[in-house]
Amino acid sequence: MKKIALVLAILMVVTVFGTYNSSATVPSVTTETPITHVVEIMMENHAFDNIFGKYPCDSNTSSNQTLINSLEKPVNLLTSPPDPYIMNQLKAIPNGTYSTADPVEGYSAYHLDWNNGRMNGFYNNSGPQSMTYYTASQVAPLWNLAEEYSLGDMYFASMLSETSPNRLYNMAGFSPVINDYGPPPYIPFSETIFGELQSHGITRGYYTKAVNSDMNVLGYISGITEKTPELGSWQEFLSELKNKSIPSVTYVMPIGGHAVDYSSGPPHSMLKGELLVNLHD
Repeated sequence: MKKIALVLAILMVVTVFGTYNSSATVPSVTTETPITHVVEIMMENHAFDNIFGKYPCDSNTSSNQTLINSLEKPVNLLTSPPDPYIMNQLKAIPNGTYSTADPVEGYSAYHLDWNNGRMNGFYNNSGPQSMTYYTASQVAPLWNLAEEYSLGDMYFASMLSETSPNRLYNMAGFSPVINDYGPPPYIPFSETIFGELQSHGITRGYYTKAVNSDMNVLGYISGITEKTPELGSWQEFLSELKNKSIPSVTYVMPIGGHAVDYSSGPPHSMLKGELLVNLHD
């Protein structure tokens, strides 16, 4: 796994029919860097602070306090102007608890949370559960990945909305929808990352729990099943990983294929999501 870059995207958001082509050959590709494969595992519906708000340490008495003090401190908009009531709602999720209630979702709800950039509407709109956070004992596998690879603490969702538009931004750079409705409208295959990779002769794959009619966001891409043969299950991905035949660019998705309970999205358990990520690490 030393030459596989693992991209773990945690988004505040967030069908396809086809068969897996196990006979497809993987051509040799020359790369500009030692990285020969990119694997993206995209989970569901957690803010950065909900999972990494206490990273890299859980307390002010940690031996890593020197590291903490060296990090750039984000601006605390919750206390500017001071709002002690909202600040008092910041609470650690109790040890041994791995799921929370689902905050209110959607384009309108997220814009109320955002509150024109004031970033202080979460408690009143998405609910008090939006002010809670996990600690190292609950999300250790994710913290381990942050230490082994890189942590994108300046990543923001492309659209203040739900799953579909943000995943479409991830795959095409735009979205024809602002919430989880459709398709239609559809996105031409040539305008997606899959079409771009194909035009450059780069293999690509998309794997979920099971290949069936419930493959979620791929359903927005017209012609995807005819033009992307590398549609497979997690088990097929693991088999290919073992024999070093995975595509150059791979999406491993915990939505679609009846796998949403592995997405970590509330109210589903963080443990199942961590199991999925750890399984492919």
